[in-house]
Amino acid sequence: MPKLAELLEQVRSEVADVAQSRARVRESMTALAQMQAKLGQQAGTARRIGREDLAQVALARQEAASSLRAAS
Repeated sequence: MPKLAELLEQVRSEVADVAQSRARVRESMTALAQMQAKLGQQAGTARRIGREDLAQVALARQEAASSLRAAS
């Protein structure tokens, strides 16, 4: 029985680790979504002031953030 109790404790610990990892992934996905929105706003602002070069940089970064979200 002690062996079974040890295994149960190990499983509980690993389940807790998975739950923590899921929470971190959710937080990262939220941060990426916020970054995408901010970069879209920056691109719009850059275009309004006539800085197409900066708009393109922001859009490229936005696409990179989108790719990261899609890969997760």
